[in-house]
Amino acid sequence: MIHELLADESIQSKFAMPQQVVAAGASVEIKSMLGAAVKSPIMYPPLAESVFAGDTVAIVVQNDLPEARAILEALVECLCGLSIAATDVSIVISKQTADAMSIDPRVYRMPDETKDEQPPVRFPLSFGFNEIVCQVHDASNDAGLAYLNANEDGDPVYVNRLLVDADVVIPIGFVEPGDDTRQTDCIYPDFSAVAAQDRFANGNPNGLACRSEVALANDMLGSFFSIQLVSGPGGELAEVLCGERTRTKTAAREKVNERWTFEYSGVPEVVLASIETEPENQTWDDVVEAVLTSSQLISGKGPIIVLSDLSSKPNKKIRKALLSQFDDGPEKKSSAKLRSLAGVVAERSIFLKSELPAAAVEELGLGNLDSVEQVSRVAEPFQLGVLIRDAHKCQLKL
Repeated sequence: MIHELLADESIQSKFAMPQQVVAAGASVEIKSMLGAAVKSPIMYPPLAESVFAGDTVAIVVQNDLPEARAILEALVECLCGLSIAATDVSIVISKQTADAMSIDPRVYRMPDETKDEQPPVRFPLSFGFNEIVCQVHDASNDAGLAYLNANEDGDPVYVNRLLVDADVVIPIGFVEPGDDTRQTDCIYPDFSAVAAQDRFANGNPNGLACRSEVALANDMLGSFFSIQLVSGPGGELAEVLCGERTRTKTAAREKVNERWTFEYSGVPEVVLASIETEPENQTWDDVVEAVLTSSQLISGKGPIIVLSDLSSKPNKKIRKALLSQFDDGPEKKSSAKLRSLAGVVAERSIFLKSELPAAAVEELGLGNLDSVEQVSRVAEPFQLGVLIRDAHKCQLKL
């Protein structure tokens, strides 16, 4: 719906659009952006001087990578241009990425009786004129993992075996805007074992130990070079960086934060907030963030309209925060974020466009929208509005 809204004249006339959005069609420049990046990496030799004919190269793709297939095709073409044989290149992805790339699960699914005896299936996938061997990582398949070392607590550090066996590992990742302490490494623990993934998900190790274990896995793997993508609101690719792992990630984060931070001095009476992440990756946490970001800008008692493709229902805590407008307010033990959400829904109307049934949205105390016409009708009584694209990721300068 966002593209319909952007093309709608009534929306254009009412809503200010203060963000720095990448020009439409910028993603077709991926090959040229990557080509320029690999010729002058950050604190690292050009790719032509660090990978050679005869090297086996493993490319590993971070979860939720924007433009995954396009950047993979560009990198494969680049490597082949450096005399690397397509048969010496392999690609390791997650099931989540495989779904985003519309890879049929039947291609890589293994029978349960052989799953623990053999590594995950390797299958061919076409990228341009090249056919490359791919593997979907399975954290529960011990045969597909290789031991690297032990962390400070003595826990084993495993990584996908294809990455360990390769001469050169090239991670393709990206960073989210905001807090630079968040875990956003391409390789670890997403391409490790279930135990490591569970430990990280449960907050063990803590922040410093977490970063140390990530660095240990990368260093033992020999992963000192990386490619980082910088995307802007709306999901379009803005820039490609590459070079020494830590410096490249730092540079990418600076550029991402710059692109996702904006100033707006108007006083909007209605806010239109989009969530443009891939539909299968959208969550109610995104909706909460979009509402809270919007509430920092809006004035008066006007509504906040959230546009999403969300298809799941909220968890109990978010549901209680939304419904607190009908009782005595949020529970005292609620998080600060959910108490803020409860405060917003208590003072103004929130409308949601989603893939949920209208009744499921309305029983949460939210207004349901399913067309551009309905959005326009809600916004019509108000003189000035502002549109925030991917509001759940934005950083405001207030």
